[in-house]
Amino acid sequence: MVTAELEFPADSFELGVIGFINKPIRKIELLARVCSALRLRNEVMTCKRELIELSLTLNVDSTHKCNRLF
Repeated sequence: MVTAELEFPADSFELGVIGFINKPIRKIELLARVCSALRLRNEVMTCKRELIELSLTLNVDSTHKCNRLF
């Protein structure tokens, strides 16, 4: 989330915000944060795929749980 506000809404993280960037935006910080967010997303997707694969192996329908967790 990019904002000119000094404070941010408390529910921002519940809405999916994973970090804040202060202005003026420094290119190196922006790049580092984007790379970090993409790595995190990749890990979440990997965990979700593995959980679905495990539930299929165990013959358990946990798809609804995956949506709630991720």
